[in-house]
Amino acid sequence: MHKDIKLQNVFLTPAGTEDPTQSFDVTTLEASDLTFKIGDFGEVRRSAATTDRAGATGRRAGATWLYASPEFVADEPVGPPHDMFAVGMVSSRAALSLPVLCS
Repeated sequence: MHKDIKLQNVFLTPAGTEDPTQSFDVTTLEASDLTFKIGDFGEVRRSAATTDRAGATGRRAGATWLYASPEFVADEPVGPPHDMFAVGMVSSRAALSLPVLCS
């Protein structure tokens, strides 16, 4: 599980490229030549123990609230469906150019 899928952690790269930070001109490529990759450069600084424990406020660390599943927000156990919910939220935000859920 990734636990922090958000728009900033989704990279669009030319197919076969190993470095998601490599720049390229997307207008010169066909859609079939592009690959989506999920990464998180912040994850390197966060330990697995910190991700699963409650933070100082009593809330879990590790997810961006705008993309978090209802189970995560309710402080219930999460599994792979948490990431699938986040993928849906990211896809909706990318399609609409604005957050889907706001409070």
